[in-house]
Amino acid sequence: MYPPAARRILLAVSTLILAPATSLCQTLPTAPPPAPTRVVVDEYYGNRIEDPYRYMEDLKSSEVQAWFKAQNDYTRSVLA
Repeated sequence: MYPPAARRILLAVSTLILAPATSLCQTLPTAPPPAPTRVVVDEYYGNRIEDPYRYMEDLKSSEVQAWFKAQNDYTRSVLA
């Protein structure tokens, strides 16, 4: 076991190293915002094709723009 003085030094150093990382993890969002799904079904030659994200092709949609902004905000917070 380490002598008491060495334990105090190790504790101080570990606190200095881990404290910034711990506070940083607490401020970051845990995950990027998920994209909601809106299933659109097409049928080609008897085969049903489901596309849950086709609505995202409409880049002028306020819902799609809000999702992109949320993704961008998350990315910037992680990179900062």
